[in-house]
Amino acid sequence: MRRGKLANYSGEVVCLGIDVHKSSWQFLAKSSVEELKVSQPADVNRLYKWLTTSFPGASFQSAYEAGFCGFGLHRSLISLGIDNRIVHAADIPRSDKAQRRKSDKLDAYTLAQYLSQGLLKGIYVPSIEAEELRQLVRRRSQLVRDISRQKNRIKSMLDFSGHSLEDFAGKQHWNESFML
Repeated sequence: MRRGKLANYSGEVVCLGIDVHKSSWQFLAKSSVEELKVSQPADVNRLYKWLTTSFPGASFQSAYEAGFCGFGLHRSLISLGIDNRIVHAADIPRSDKAQRRKSDKLDAYTLAQYLSQGLLKGIYVPSIEAEELRQLVRRRSQLVRDISRQKNRIKSMLDFSGHSLEDFAGKQHWNESFML
């Protein structure tokens, strides 16, 4: 055990499995001689401070499952010098037993374990500009679907009440003259 004020982890790689949630993170830090399980509020600076205090001189690798938090945490970890990967959940080898007993602590342990063995492959992380363009295209597609859905609801309501769009100006198109 290297715990204590005189501990030095120079040249050692500490692998970190992070189970990410909106307000808190469960993580397991795995060095060659010990494993530390921690739960903390979702704060990358607090995590980094804990890592550098607990494992002075070490370098760090981390992994978390792709999900709701996107790529912001990844970029923050990279900027702090932590070699991070985002892993697709289906790419993490799990036994049937582990699948049924799924928990945050077990997920963090599994990520740290496989990361330390070099078995995790990260997904592609786009640039900030590419990510923003993707979001813009997705939002536009979502709005087009929403507009079509509303038009279909209006048509259904008219059909239900015994009318059709042809009753209104004899047109079935949603152009400007039709809507006036």
